[in-house]
This record gives sequence, structure tokens and C-alpha cells, in this order.
Amino acid sequence: MSHQIIKDLNSRYTAKKYDAEKRISQEDMSIIKEAIRLSASSINSQPWKFIVIESDEAKQRFHSTFANKHQFNQPHATTASHTILLAYDPKFTKEKFAKRVDAEVTSGHLPADMYNTFMGAYAF
Repeated sequence: MSHQIIKDLNSRYTAKKYDAEKRISQEDMSIIKEAIRLSASSINSQPWKFIVIESDEAKQRFHSTFANKHQFNQPHATTASHTILLAYDPKFTKEKFAKRVDAEVTSGHLPADMYNTFMGAYAF
């Protein structure tokens, strides 16, 4: 297939080792953070948090937790310029989802006849 996205995925590189001296610039991190902030979710629910680990102290704390449980993650936890964790909100219940759907219907962003379809898609 010749689509650019497929080409990019076929040529991706998985870093096996990081240069601890090489840093992602503040400007690039700002762009990455903005892209994450704008990540779409169903009905703008965004039941997640992104945590950026940057300081040496935070990297060590991260390494001392679950990153240390898998040998392949151990060096990455302390040598990567930044690590971005994705955390799902376990308190994002069906009731909270229903409130978001109600708000979207009330605001006109979601047709009322789609309410049951959205609620049927709830999979948390």
C-alpha cells in the first residue's frame, strides 16, 4: 500500500536505548502537550489524564514503581528525555457518561435520537 500513513508506520523506529544527554526541546514538548490536550474522545468525555515525567526525581520514582517490574522498561524509565503516561479515570462511571451525553444533546451537538445509541456503546 502506498498511503503516506502506511509508509510512515512501516518505517517507524523503536528506540532501544536513549541518550540521557539528549532532550526534547521545550518548544517540541509544548506542541506534543497541545496535541495530547486536543485528543478526541467520545462526546468530549476525555476520561483520562496524561502525566509527563521529566525531572530526574520523577523518573526515579517512576522507575521504582511499575516500570521496574519489566526488565526491558528499566533503562528507559531513567534515560528518556520525557515519559508520557496515560491514565484512565476509573471513576468515570456510566452515570458520568450519561451526564456528558445529556449535555451534548442539550447543547445540540448530539441529536436526541442518538442518545440510546451512545448509551449502548458505553463499554467502561
